[in-house]
Amino acid sequence: MQVSILPTQRFGITFAQTPASAGMTWKERILNADGTINWQEYTKVAQNYHKREMIDYRFGPKYSDFHATEESFPQVYSPYKDGIIRINAGNWCRVDPGEDGDPGAGWMMSGQMLFSPDANAPSEYQFGSSNMRTSDGVQSFTDNGLCLRIRPEWQPDWWNRNTISTPTTPAVKKFSETFGSSLPLPPIATARGVGGASVTGFLAFQNGLIGISGTGNDPYTSEGFSYISTQLPKDKVPTAMAVTNYNEFVLVTVWDTANRKGQVAVLAVKNRQMAQEKRFYWGIPGWPTVTGLKLLGFVDLPFAAPNAIDVTVALRLGNPRGYSDNENDDFNLQSVRDTWYNARWDAAWGDDYWKKTAQGGYAIVSSRAENKVAFIDLRPLLRYYRMMYLTTQEKFDKTKNEGQASNQWPYTFSHAPKQKPVVSKVLTIEQPTAVATGNWWNSVRTPRSGWNGEEFKPLKTGYVASMDGTVRMYDVESLILPRSTAAVSDTPLKSFKVGKNPVQMFHGFTSTSGDDLYIVSRGDRSIHYTYYDGTVNAVLRDSRLKDPVNVTVSLDQAGYGGSGPGKAVYANVLTVMDFNGKQVVNYMVDDGLNPNGEQLNLVGPNGEKMIFQHGFSNPVNGNPFMFSFDEVI
Repeated sequence: MQVSILPTQRFGITFAQTPASAGMTWKERILNADGTINWQEYTKVAQNYHKREMIDYRFGPKYSDFHATEESFPQVYSPYKDGIIRINAGNWCRVDPGEDGDPGAGWMMSGQMLFSPDANAPSEYQFGSSNMRTSDGVQSFTDNGLCLRIRPEWQPDWWNRNTISTPTTPAVKKFSETFGSSLPLPPIATARGVGGASVTGFLAFQNGLIGISGTGNDPYTSEGFSYISTQLPKDKVPTAMAVTNYNEFVLVTVWDTANRKGQVAVLAVKNRQMAQEKRFYWGIPGWPTVTGLKLLGFVDLPFAAPNAIDVTVALRLGNPRGYSDNENDDFNLQSVRDTWYNARWDAAWGDDYWKKTAQGGYAIVSSRAENKVAFIDLRPLLRYYRMMYLTTQEKFDKTKNEGQASNQWPYTFSHAPKQKPVVSKVLTIEQPTAVATGNWWNSVRTPRSGWNGEEFKPLKTGYVASMDGTVRMYDVESLILPRSTAAVSDTPLKSFKVGKNPVQMFHGFTSTSGDDLYIVSRGDRSIHYTYYDGTVNAVLRDSRLKDPVNVTVSLDQAGYGGSGPGKAVYANVLTVMDFNGKQVVNYMVDDGLNPNGEQLNLVGPNGEKMIFQHGFSNPVNGNPFMFSFDEVI
């Protein structure tokens, strides 16, 4: 079934047919006229990957490259001019309440906003990374008022706690102080796990430094943990990054300028064992704190210029905050290892719910310039860590000898080659611009795919978007099931249409539903809100957006006990990085789910139902291009 962009009327906003791209002059700068790679330009792009010119090139052709004349864009309705929603709230619910701010319980989402800073920007912006709140909610203890602030903020104010909102990301400042002028700024990428709460964010720099950050009110600020980092070898230039669902591993695409080849760097992460606060293990599901990063090795790709990556492992856990199920689950005990080893990876609930590790998983990597897409089987890596941690005492004891040597845990690929992920399939697709791995719904948000086993469907689908706006869906079930033979088909299950040059497909734990996709198309200045099966639910085009290149979806909520109208309220918040518009723009999204009647009702000026409403636009001292975040704890 094909779903095309047709003239559509959605809740008072008309979206016109996307015109053809005839006459476009944009071209891949790393290619010669005959389509081969120009290695001199390849190296130049890699060496300057963090600079504004190359960031622009990374995202490919913009609206003006496809459109000779400007279309007439609608302006999405904006009912709250200051981005603040007041429900029974007093005067304390305002932009910055100051000293008389009403005390209450708060809800915030925060993370790293990356941008190319203007030359004349204040010094605190020259790092090109700010801690930004997507939005926040407060319930009052004095008047029971509810206050939602749909405002992207990176300036400290009354709502700030520690460094939740600050122009300079503390971790990036620390790395800059440690490595000095050798650290190229801004970071080229930021990423978090998308399966559950991921307080730790990962940062990649052009020189190969891979480091961590937090949400600004976390163990790195309150418990004294360090912002650790590790370094890729010389001439290995990171170009994109993804993190497995529960922070087990980090995958980084690399341009090797010395050997002229593309690779995926695989890093193991040492983090707190899921659902408890005492023990730290490598490559095991965890959440709030990371204490170690180690480069295991590289997976060679059959192309030289990878530019996009996404990853999924077959595991469903959700948010472990407040759980203590694994408090006594020390892997030194054979009975504990047996429980974890035999726990069903696909179990919805049960006594062993939090005692699971992934047995299947995969990554998708693409090269826009070379018209190639690779599917990487992660099962050898996942099986190996299960074997070492969860089988015999002898094997577990070997994991206690930790260190950076290849024969110290976690072992490198050179020492234990059988753990190395495998490129299982390579496809030829013209100008693949973005990839997304299927995401499994979790226990917090309602799945689109239904119940009674149907919720497994999104996990079995991988997505590849191409320059012309086609999104192809592939059956990846063979890479999810623990013992099946890898067999991704050459033929997609289905395809559907979005706007020209789709540069990102957002999904994950914080979205309207874990299996929803938000696809941002730079070439048409559009954002398609789609379901996992390729159904296009709604299209956002707004005259405010000049050059959207990156989107995220979060949750803003407030409540004071009980359920039902008046007791609590929430809003889904779509946050857009507007690169050449030099702003961050927030919208509210109606997901159509509305449990307990608590979702903010989005209606237009004449009472018509709406899917999108504008919340607030905040200007940036530079060009924003990427954002990752999670709940502030």
